[in-house]
Amino acid sequence: MAAPTHNAANYLFPNSRGLIIPPSAFGLYTDSGRRAALKYHPDDIAPLDTMAHLQRNENQFFRSGHYDAIELAGMIATEALTLGAQKVHIQSSREWLTVVVDKDWLERYGDEAFHAITPFPEAGVNAMLAEVLALPFAAGVATATPAKVKVLKGQGSPLTHPLGQGMARAVAIRHQRGLQSPG
Repeated sequence: MAAPTHNAANYLFPNSRGLIIPPSAFGLYTDSGRRAALKYHPDDIAPLDTMAHLQRNENQFFRSGHYDAIELAGMIATEALTLGAQKVHIQSSREWLTVVVDKDWLERYGDEAFHAITPFPEAGVNAMLAEVLALPFAAGVATATPAKVKVLKGQGSPLTHPLGQGMARAVAIRHQRGLQSPG
């Protein structure tokens, strides 16, 4: 009896959102159109520890190579504008920077935007939402919608409930660096 072989056609691959990706999406075909054999089995793929990955590669996400709360607030504000916001305010008060916006640009992502590397195709092929950079680097992170205020990291928050009139989402990050332990 022949040993079983692993063929991409026999597998469906779940992505980070729980969607099933067919093998054809991986381009597992040769130039001549024949199906290519997998070099590795899908079980060989280890899950990525997102926060540890971001901390190890901090220099790839900030121009200075290190966490900068002002730069991160600017990235978050730019996202909101790219996704259709008309009014974006960045406020600095003592130890916090707060981005307050008239449109909830994170509505379709929810808190997932703070916990996972989330594609941001509206900004380019390799773009991602910047909120995920807040948790591994900032000492405090909070977000608010008209319905609630949620502290994601640290203690306290400058955000109030309800948000100001005409505002749909706010994200607050502390200037101070505070590494989150991986895992």
